[in-house]
Amino acid sequence: MSSARLAYYDQDSAHQRRDDCTACGSRITLPRLRIDHNSITMPAPSLEFDTFPRQPHKRDLEVTDAAAQLASRMHLALD
Repeated sequence: MSSARLAYYDQDSAHQRRDDCTACGSRITLPRLRIDHNSITMPAPSLEFDTFPRQPHKRDLEVTDAAAQLASRMHLALD
């Protein structure tokens, strides 16, 4: 299935499209963000491979009596 006009097809030249983008960009106003640099206290995290833990900490799960009883009725083994 072929279409006569593609989404990226444009009759204008590359220079005209660039000028259009420049004109649009000059009219767009974005809000200025105020960053309080004094409140930033933590350093950036390291990206070094050696700083990542080899084995992540796993939470301890507690199996309640009710869960153990349900599991035994369903023939599941909760170790």
